Amino acid sequence: MIYRGMSVGRHAYTSFLFSHMVAQAAVCTKDVAAVRQTAEMYKDWAQSNKDMDSYVFFDIDGDSFPECIATNGSWYHVLTCCIGKTTGKYFSVINDGVPFYNPGKNVFCIYDEDTTINFTEHAFYAINDKGLVEIGHSRRWGSTYSTATQNDTTKAIYDDYNSSFGQLVEISLEYEDTYRSIHEACNAYLAQ
Repeated sequence: MIYRGMSVGRHAYTSFLFSHMVAQAAVCTKDVAAVRQTAEMYKDWAQSNKDMDSYVFFDIDGDSFPECIATNGSWYHVLTCCIGKTTGKYFSVINDGVPFYNPGKNVFCIYDEDTTINFTEHAFYAINDKGLVEIGHSRRWGSTYSTATQNDTTKAIYDDYNSSFGQLVEISLEYEDTYRSIHEACNAYLAQ
């Protein structure tokens, strides 16, 4: 599913796998040895974080080294390797935060929506040598819109701001779209 700054349903995963494979193939050629080395670093992390039971790899920043999303179905970690160490930022999905990324453009987004109170929020991140760093955010509550640079703005400015981060692809953390080990996630990533 491609997201372009409009409201999305949290269970809309219809074309996710195909669009992810096409996007990943277009972005980079994989260095198998480097990807496996990265996977070993994630495996070391996973051994000390046994509460996670599912994994999936994505190259969020387009550097040919995949990031790992580790989940237990209630919350998740997004991990990236920076200068020989595994770093990450914890995100809670208890409030339906859905991960998105812009393949090869170094944009990661957590999208949160609560239709019962007419609320949406985007938190945008990029990867640098310190890990995941927030680069923007926006929020809609009822008919009030805000961005990182403007409070109480118009819907058009809000939509333009969200669109400025490019086409975002939803990352499914559904059980059937993730793998039970780092090794399986690595092999699936390399097979794409």
